[in-house]
Amino acid sequence: MANNDSWWYYFERIENSLVRCKAEDCKWVRDQGVTKSTTTLKHHLSTKHPDLYKIYQEAKMKKDAKIKKAAESQPKLSFKRATKDIEEIPSPSAKRPQSVLEEQPKISQAFTEWTQKGEKCQI
Repeated sequence: MANNDSWWYYFERIENSLVRCKAEDCKWVRDQGVTKSTTTLKHHLSTKHPDLYKIYQEAKMKKDAKIKKAAESQPKLSFKRATKDIEEIPSPSAKRPQSVLEEQPKISQAFTEWTQKGEKCQI
């Protein structure tokens, strides 16, 4: 069963798009159409059953506050811990050390170091 912060606590679907009000002595039935919008449900509840609409609004506010409180109370990873220190991140203009450049083969060497099968050549 739906909670009182849901439209379906006050209404029930009869057929694919037909909806009926569950309030006592209310015979209101509407076709929601293709979109199945809840706007007509809200309008009916607020104009014909203002006491039920007030209950709905209070329940909805409590639910929203509870969700907001839960989101705020979750532990958050601080931005500083989530990222490396600025000193550890090399700048785009930083040059590679000479030792790395010496170890890295030139393109012409790279083509001759490996066979077509992916095996390293004996040079």
